[in-house]
Amino acid sequence: MEDRTAVILQHMPLVETTAKKFFRRSHGEFLEDLIQVGAIGLIKAVDHFDSTRESEFNHYALSQIAGEIRHYLRDKGNLVKPPRWLRFLLYKIGQESEKLAQQLGRHPTSKEVAESLNIAEEGITEALKLQEFVSNPLMPAAEEEFESLRQKLKSQKLISFQLPVEDKITLYQAIEKLLSVEKKTIYLFFYYDLTQMEIGKKLGLSQRKVSRVIQKGLEKLKEILGKELW
Repeated sequence: MEDRTAVILQHMPLVETTAKKFFRRSHGEFLEDLIQVGAIGLIKAVDHFDSTRESEFNHYALSQIAGEIRHYLRDKGNLVKPPRWLRFLLYKIGQESEKLAQQLGRHPTSKEVAESLNIAEEGITEALKLQEFVSNPLMPAAEEEFESLRQKLKSQKLISFQLPVEDKITLYQAIEKLLSVEKKTIYLFFYYDLTQMEIGKKLGLSQRKVSRVIQKGLEKLKEILGKELW
C-alpha cells in the first residue's frame, strides 16, 4: 500500500461521510468527536489491512470506521435502542416465520405471518422497517423517522397480542395485590416501556431501588398467579 499518511488523508472523506450518518442518530454528540473516533478506525484499517488485496480496502476501511464509531456510541448509550415491545414483536415474528416455513415447506408471506399472529399485515411491514433501522446505523435515516414508524405501529393498534379476557382479569387482580410502589413500577416498566432510570426520576427512587422493586413485584406476581392457577 502507498505511504501510510497519504492513504489516511486520502480516505478521510470516507470517515467524515460515515461519521455524519451516525451523527444523525446519536444524542448530544459533536460531529467532530465522531470524526476523530472514525479516524482511529481508519488508522487501524491502514495498519492491519492485507496490502495484497488493495482493491478491497475501501470496504474494509468502512467496516473499521463504522465499528469504531458504533463501539464508541454504544459505550455512551447514544445509539437508538429498540424498545422492549419491539424486541418482543420481532421475536414473535421470527419465531412464527420459522414455524410456518417448516409447515409450508417455503418462506411464508408477511400476510401469512400476520394472520397466524393475529396482527395487521401492515404491522409486520412497519416492525421490519424498524428492525432494519435499528440494526443498521449506517442507514441515512433520522431519529424522527424511527419515532414516526414507532408511533404509527403503536397508534394504529397493529399489534394485537392480547390475553383472553379471563387471563387479563386474573393478571389485573394479581397486580392490585401488590404494594403501591410495586404497582406503579410494574406499570411504568412493562406497560409504558420506561427505563429503570426514567422510572426512578418519576418516583423519586434510585435506579438500584427500582430494579429491586421490579424484581420483588414480579416474584409476588408469580407467587399470586401460581396459587390462583393451581
